[in-house]
Amino acid sequence: QQQQQQQKKKNKRECGPCNVKVKRRCVGDHRTYEVPCSSPVEFECGATCGQPLACGNHTCDRLCHRVSTDDPCRPCERECERPRPSSEHDAARVCPHRCRTGRCHPGDCPPCKTYVRLSCRCGKLPLQIPCDVWRQLTNEELDDELVCDDP
Repeated sequence: QQQQQQQKKKNKRECGPCNVKVKRRCVGDHRTYEVPCSSPVEFECGATCGQPLACGNHTCDRLCHRVSTDDPCRPCERECERPRPSSEHDAARVCPHRCRTGRCHPGDCPPCKTYVRLSCRCGKLPLQIPCDVWRQLTNEELDDELVCDDP
């Protein structure tokens, strides 16, 4: 074994790097390239990674890199861009607030607990209702909430 390694070193010195073309895949597994045999076994091709991120909404925009369970793409750092849900009872009642997770995430956004400011029917009494409750109220239930004691 040691003799073989010494012979390889000697051959390398005598004839230089091997230029025979071999096929190798980049570390990001984008495509196969023909490269000289003497080139590094692992290489990055420079293409955009494109692997789906854990958020499920975006893809990795880093340049070619090794992706494995031990070394996944970095987490998504974008803000949540999911459309805010509207009311089942009134499509005009759409949550106007940003997702409280802040960052992009898989699945639905958590219920919005930000208060919505409303006024009673006569406009004198200000009311505040959590947004997720406001969106779930039927039109009749909302009308009942907006009743005040002022004549």
